[in-house]
Amino acid sequence: GGEQAGHIILTDYESTGDGVLCAVQICKLLKQTNKKTSECVFDKLIKQHSSDIIVKNKFEVVNSAKFRIAVSESERLLNGEGRIVTRASGTEPKVRIMIETQNDLLADEILKKLTAAAEHEK
Repeated sequence: GGEQAGHIILTDYESTGDGVLCAVQICKLLKQTNKKTSECVFDKLIKQHSSDIIVKNKFEVVNSAKFRIAVSESERLLNGEGRIVTRASGTEPKVRIMIETQNDLLADEILKKLTAAAEHEK
């Protein structure tokens, strides 16, 4: 797994990010495959598109029927070519939206749709 902060979590070894462990595993992979880092480590990364919307009641927004319907419709638009994660921020009055897909235009369309649904519930 990976995090936006740059942590890589190797759950076969550890439940948290460990930079030294990650470096060792990448070196092991490079030696086993005899490839360059650019050829096997970063070749299949999926783009992340994200937005944070400031709201009065983040839990009302993420649990509202309108927002949940917008998320379902957006997942259908992705048609299995990505994923959507929405959640209430744990520390701020915000709804966080993250879309993973290689299709930038579709990601922008979905971000606009979900932002409009969240702002409707403000």
